[in-house]
Formats: sequence, C-alpha cells, structure tokens
Amino acid sequence: MHYPEDFELPVPEAITLPELFFELEKEVSEVASTDGRYLAAWQYLTPATAIEFLLRRRVDIEERCRRYGYSVPAEYVEAAPIFLRDMCRVATFVEATLEGKPFNDSMLSTAPSTKRDLQSFGTFEQKVSQWSTDIRASYERMLSLALSVRTIEPRAIARMTTWTTETSRSIDEIRASGFADRTAYLVRDMQLPSSLKTVFWRKHLVIKVPDEWMDKYSTYVTHDAPSLAVVCRPPEDPTLVLELASGTVRLDATRMAAYLHEFDTELPILFISNDSCALAVHRFNSLIDATIIEDFARRPESHELFPERGALATLPDGSTIVAEERFSVFDRWSTERPLTDDPDELEEIPF
Repeated sequence: MHYPEDFELPVPEAITLPELFFELEKEVSEVASTDGRYLAAWQYLTPATAIEFLLRRRVDIEERCRRYGYSVPAEYVEAAPIFLRDMCRVATFVEATLEGKPFNDSMLSTAPSTKRDLQSFGTFEQKVSQWSTDIRASYERMLSLALSVRTIEPRAIARMTTWTTETSRSIDEIRASGFADRTAYLVRDMQLPSSLKTVFWRKHLVIKVPDEWMDKYSTYVTHDAPSLAVVCRPPEDPTLVLELASGTVRLDATRMAAYLHEFDTELPILFISNDSCALAVHRFNSLIDATIIEDFARRPESHELFPERGALATLPDGSTIVAEERFSVFDRWSTERPLTDDPDELEEIPF
C-alpha cells in the first residue's frame, strides 16, 4: 500500500480513566474465566498490581500512556480502590448466579449510570462510583463471559502434553549446558522446536530431566498448578519450593515468584531429555496462583505451614525416588546470553 507523502498516521488519544477501567475489567475477566475464580481474581488485586497486570497484557495501552508522559491517568490512584471494591461486588453476584444462589439485586439496580451528569454529584467517591464502572453493565458483561465459556470448547490446551523428538538451537544449548541439572530456564515460544510453537510471545519454563525420569513421565506429571513445600538441607536455611510432577521436580519458589505473573492463564513447562521433549501445559491463573506463591515467598515465617521434604520424593504408590531440584533460574526472556552460561553469573553492564 502506498501513502501520500504528506500522510501521517493518526495519533492515539490519551486514555481516559473510564476507558482504562473498562479494559482492566475485560482483561481480568478473561484470565479469571479460565477456571471460574472471578471473585478471588479481583480480591487479590491492588491498585498497583492491577495496573501492572493491564500494562503487561496490553502494550497498546502502555504506549498510549507513555506517549502523553504518564504511566496512568492522574486520578487512578484515588479511584482504583473504589473500582476494585465494585468489581469484587460484581464478581460475588456473578458467582452466586452461576451457583444458583439468591442475592440482593438492589445494589445492582440502583448503581449510578455512566451517562449521568458528573456535576450532579458532590463528593469524589460518588463521582468515581459513577464513571469508573456501571455496576450492572459490568455484571452483565462478566456473567455473559462466564456463561459462554461453559458452552464452548476450551481454547487452552491445559492438562495436555505434546511430545516431539525435534530440537532447536536453544534446546541443544540447554542439553549441552553443565548447569542444566540445577537450573530452570525461561524461554520464549520462538526458541522451541517448530512443532511446539503456538504463539510467538508465549513464554515457557524449560527443565532438563534425566532419561529415566522421562521414561516414567506419565506416572509423575498431573498437569496441576505447582504446590508449595519446604526443603531442609542443614546447615543451609530451609528453602520454599514449588513442587511439580508429583513432587519429583522442585523449583526455588522465591526465585520463581518474580516471573510467575508472566504466565497469565496457563503454565507451559517443557521437560527435555537427551532425545525427546514433552510440553506439559499446567493449570495456572496468574492473578491468584502467582499472587499466593509470591506472598508466601515474601514471608519466611509462613513457611512452617508447608510440609518438609528430604532428598527423596514419595510417589502416590508409596515408592520413592530422588527429587530433581532446580534452584537456579536462567532468564532468557530479557537476555541474549547463551543458555550454556552460568545462570548465577551476573551479566556485565555495558558502559
């Protein structure tokens, strides 16, 4: 297509607070719809984490904000707590409707209309309640989405495994690394074997496992979200770990916590052995699961709530094997270093 020499692309307008809240509602509802935990998804959000979530998922909104020299509209800090409170109410009503439970509809029917004149309200909170969200409209949108996901085939491939003997440059580097037996790798979709690529911006966790482990893969892997436990190795301090594959794989929860919000609606884990790869898509909801894990990782005093693990992992049939522990993390999302490098070596900062 050819444009006239004087043609200029339209400049996007600055995002308004009502528009920002509408887009946030839409994105949160989409993530929550994967497992139906609408109320929990909103309850775990704070004004800060809510905007981080939105800007991470919507680069277009981030660019619009940056173009006008701010991160979010100035009113967001004061308005967000009221908006989040309202969305918790909406989510409560939606879950009650889905479960067939009665609830008082008066709060919905008396919610202010977004079309009313803002000047008719005197206090800031009344204004925000009006133009941050129309509660009834939000209820109808969230309920419509919740009902639709019950009647259509799921788009995600959670609880499934895709196998391949294909490889890629990144997979070969991990196989050749002398650090793979203690490292979990964070890679992008484009770095996977061609048969496993789905969406180029999708992010994956890669773990190299022994051939003997891969031979018993179907015995271990359940595709559930990771659980928490504590590994004790005196004289070292106890380590909070994420357990996967019936507890046969353990990751350092404190190190992983910083990355888990990136996975949104599923946790794709690529297990690789010397001659095959198994891409297991685990159930995951970043708004809830990642937040819970991050919260416990920040509070060492809470670790006593979780079971203690030794060197062996006990399987459902009562047998035991040595657990595969990966307590280092190689972040390939934000570096171009070869995957054969030491993950714990600090990258040089160019000057």
